[in-house]
Amino acid sequence: MINLAIAYARRFRRDGNRTDLMAAHIELDSAEQEIRKAGDSALSTQIRAIRSSLGARDKVMN
Repeated sequence: MINLAIAYARRFRRDGNRTDLMAAHIELDSAEQEIRKAGDSALSTQIRAIRSSLGARDKVMN
């Protein structure tokens, strides 16, 4: 799920398609749910970093 979110984020950065941005956030939401169940704090940190990066890219694209 995280890899797919990263792929969508890269495609959003390349093409500027906001659908890819939304898809990345949806994949991150799914990954967060699974990580909470597993209690993996390292992956939780990684997801926050990816989501933060998406927010920064979104502001640049506007």
